[in-house]
Amino acid sequence: MQSIIKNDTELRKYIPNVLATVEGESTLYEKLSPFLETAEFWVSANFAPQALVYNQATSYGEQQTLLKQLIAYHAFMLAIPFLDLVLTPNGFGIVSNSNVAPASKERVERLIASIETQRDNILEQYLRYTIMYCNDSYLNSAQGKYFFATLFPNLDLCNRCGITEHRWQEYQRLREKLITIETTLENEYFSRPQMKTFRHRILAWSYSKPETLETTVIESIRNLEISILTDGKPHPQTARDIVNIIRSEPTLFSDWAHSDTAKLFSPELFLNKKSAGGFWF
Repeated sequence: MQSIIKNDTELRKYIPNVLATVEGESTLYEKLSPFLETAEFWVSANFAPQALVYNQATSYGEQQTLLKQLIAYHAFMLAIPFLDLVLTPNGFGIVSNSNVAPASKERVERLIASIETQRDNILEQYLRYTIMYCNDSYLNSAQGKYFFATLFPNLDLCNRCGITEHRWQEYQRLREKLITIETTLENEYFSRPQMKTFRHRILAWSYSKPETLETTVIESIRNLEISILTDGKPHPQTARDIVNIIRSEPTLFSDWAHSDTAKLFSPELFLNKKSAGGFWF
């Protein structure tokens, strides 16, 4: 497997406040090497196909920096339990001198939590760039399908739910609930074709969010989902009010207008016929 972060000098650009290596001691890069490889697999398995990850790694600009930061922070977080750490005025250092007292268990746990928080912040930014520049190949990949299965393709879902810690872990948990919620909303109110269109519209929001009626409807549905996720009990009329807006613009929301779900809101009228066995008044 190719190595995205090439050497100790490059690695230290992304992990600051680590003491310089003592002569004769293994470098930080050597100590983290197996964890860096694991981190690269983690990124390509979860967030972008391997070929795209390596294309990003050889590109220039913010996305390349974010990718390498993400790998470095995840590798460091994985490695921390296996390293000898000491707390210095400039941050945590990695040492092998038995005369230096290691950091306490509590401080190490706080360090891991801090690194995880920073990693997740970087991940949110990285996903924003990946979504911004994605194409059909990404959308049809396993990773793309994972994030665009709901109206929330990024970790800002956690922010909307008031979650500030373990955001990648929590995103996965919330997403599973969202799948069920959106399936129900599709079947009963908004239709599967229209929701699929809404999910693709969100792609453009990485650039800017247009002030349109469609944007208002999508945000209303997202707010409804957040209310359900956070144990709120929105009134059923909330969803019906959104449907009424969609019904009023059949050209704009044509996917809904031609769906089976639309028929639920326009039942066939009963007509008396002379040939029928009886009449209803």
